[in-house]
Amino acid sequence: MVDEFDQMVNAGRRRWLPRLLLNILVLALLALGAYALLAQSGVTTVQSIVAGRTIRIGAEHRGKIKAIYVALNQEFKEGDPLFDLEDPLVESSIAESEKRIKEYERDIAEQESELARRLREFDPKIKIETARQQTKEKQVALESKRPLLDTADRRIALKEEALKKAEGLFASGVITRSRVDSYRLDYESERTARDKIVNEQNLLRTEIAGLDTQIASYSEMIADLTSSTAEQERVIREKQANAKAELAKLLSEKAQLSCKAKLSGSVVALSKDEGEIVAPGDGVLTVTTGEDMWVEAYFKPEDVTPVQAGDELVVRYGLQTFPATVESIGLITQPFPIQRSTVVVQPERLVVVKLDFVHPKEAKDAGLRPGMQVSTEMSRPEGLLYRLGLKHEVSRQDAGRQRRSPAATKGR
Repeated sequence: MVDEFDQMVNAGRRRWLPRLLLNILVLALLALGAYALLAQSGVTTVQSIVAGRTIRIGAEHRGKIKAIYVALNQEFKEGDPLFDLEDPLVESSIAESEKRIKEYERDIAEQESELARRLREFDPKIKIETARQQTKEKQVALESKRPLLDTADRRIALKEEALKKAEGLFASGVITRSRVDSYRLDYESERTARDKIVNEQNLLRTEIAGLDTQIASYSEMIADLTSSTAEQERVIREKQANAKAELAKLLSEKAQLSCKAKLSGSVVALSKDEGEIVAPGDGVLTVTTGEDMWVEAYFKPEDVTPVQAGDELVVRYGLQTFPATVESIGLITQPFPIQRSTVVVQPERLVVVKLDFVHPKEAKDAGLRPGMQVSTEMSRPEGLLYRLGLKHEVSRQDAGRQRRSPAATKGR
């Protein structure tokens, strides 16, 4: 049998329990709302640009920009043409040098042709060969006279001896004078025959000497013609060598009018346009190799307050995100290159935060290159606790402990 008092107590409990549960739920909702109000946070997204170490590529020669083969943000490889200059003075000088070289070649050919013509018309080599053949014939004839002369000498000696004997017999009265005169006549005849041989020898020697003189004269003539032509050719070849040296110098200057990439990279700025006149050293392109790459994020001063060196932010490119660490915070002094002007409208009112990629290789593999526009995301506290400065101080202390922790671990 249920006691009436117990029934009353149980009825009271049933009424109190729902109220308690309702009160607990209300209090939980109020606490959750209060926490959200006091400690709520949001995300700040700012315009950013991928930056990198840049190299200025300038003109090596004075001239007018004929063509630029790369565009803004265009990638190029080592050896690719970047731009060409034109210098009418260099082009005309090259054409003039080439013309002079061809004229010198023509002059040399004409000199050699004239020498060949003169030698062919006079034909001294054949004359020399003919004279040498005649010389040999006359030397043979001269040599053939030697035994005749020896025979004549012996006959004269015999005739002379017979004449002397006849004169002795005439003196003794043995023979008559007419007989002596006949011996004398024979002697004189032999002497005349010998003199003829000697005269013939002398004539042959004279003719040989004359032929030798002709040969020497012909040879000298050939030497004079050849040496004269050689001297003229030497002067022409010397001028031609000077012209070729000048041409090589001009071609070297012309090579400086064409600029090719010495490294692979991408274009981050164009300093000049086609048709502009440049002097040696004037910058035409600003490029980057992408070896050293970071992000420049542009914050309003009031938004960058919670950011500290070492904080990790998020860089977004399309649907991809990349963690990046704050390396430095400062005012914008020198823009990374010209692209910043398209991102930053009033740079004097912004603060630049330099971010280093935590995983730079992943960023490069994803296609990020200097000059590309990205965005940087930062979680920011917005509750009353942050506005009162309480949670901000706690956040700083926690961040400091997190930055010290890896160093301590590394030290251990």
